[in-house]
Amino acid sequence: MNYLPILLLLLTAGVHSMAQDELKPAMLSSLMYEDTLYFDFGKADLKADADSVLLLLMEARTHNSDREEIIIKAHTDAIGDPQSNLKLSQKRAESVKKLLLSAGIPDSVITLDVYGETMPAVDNDTESGRQQNRRAIISLIRHRPTVMISGHIQDKSEGKDLPAHITIRGVDFLDTFQTKKNGQFNRVVPRNANLLMDVHAPGHFYQTKPFNTLGSTIPKLEVKLSLVKKGERIEIENLYFLGNEAILVKGAERELPKILKFMKLNPNMKIEIEGHVNLPNQPPADTNTFHYQLSVDRAKFLYNYLIENDVDPNRMQYKGYGNSRMRYPKAIEEKYMRLNRRVEISVLETGETLSKEKSPQQE
Repeated sequence: MNYLPILLLLLTAGVHSMAQDELKPAMLSSLMYEDTLYFDFGKADLKADADSVLLLLMEARTHNSDREEIIIKAHTDAIGDPQSNLKLSQKRAESVKKLLLSAGIPDSVITLDVYGETMPAVDNDTESGRQQNRRAIISLIRHRPTVMISGHIQDKSEGKDLPAHITIRGVDFLDTFQTKKNGQFNRVVPRNANLLMDVHAPGHFYQTKPFNTLGSTIPKLEVKLSLVKKGERIEIENLYFLGNEAILVKGAERELPKILKFMKLNPNMKIEIEGHVNLPNQPPADTNTFHYQLSVDRAKFLYNYLIENDVDPNRMQYKGYGNSRMRYPKAIEEKYMRLNRRVEISVLETGETLSKEKSPQQE
């Protein structure tokens, strides 16, 4: 079972349900893994698939200092009297617990919840429905200590308070919210974590600020955003490409949603997407060469992504610049060459209507 999407969804829900309005540090509970075992009618014996569920559960355990809890919720169908079904669900929970204990999971982290026939997953009117109700749900919950952080967002040019959209993310944490009107915020996040904070505000370039909660004192997170102006160029951090490819390096795709949000928060902005290549110590590439076309393809990659996510193509044009605008024109180390393989965004004049006719590069 692929439990990462469930994890991210529950993390987001968990953070918002964790009394953020009260702003009191607490334990952050997140679902790390969940699966279901099914039983035959009237039986509490485990089936063969229990071993595979156990294996996935063991892989999902973090084995770190955070507190983990495994909850077993056992159920029955509605055939028979309620008291007998409650006892049967207890036996099913005990069978699952025995399996976990045999794998070395300590008794202290296991919790049993038995429901008998009181919480059916579906109606008991058919045999297929009753089979779905003869079940035990195994949930692995991670309880993490938290810490309170605070921050302030301002306009860089004038120092004015700036209400903003915030996303805080980590390896297994995700929270999205809006600041107060004065740009201030307080938020509960995991303790002992390395995190990134994405900050967006209408009319401003976005910014990503890394921070951690490893120390005893967390400094206030101060971010100042620059106004979007005609002719300004955004050097997109971490959106880099493989050598000789219009394919992103691993992890770079995480930058794409930030660019998309920037475009949607500024619906009247029009841009040019610029593509670049790494060809150090060489004269500018001719327009009919492989490297020049590669710069076009890289720009088109971002252009297509934005169109696929409902950004109006009339707000955008793309263009390749070959190696004429390298950040490091004499690069010899890979870390500098990577910075040359990029795309940038140039802001066009506000209200400018781009031609609906494609340029030769866009054919």
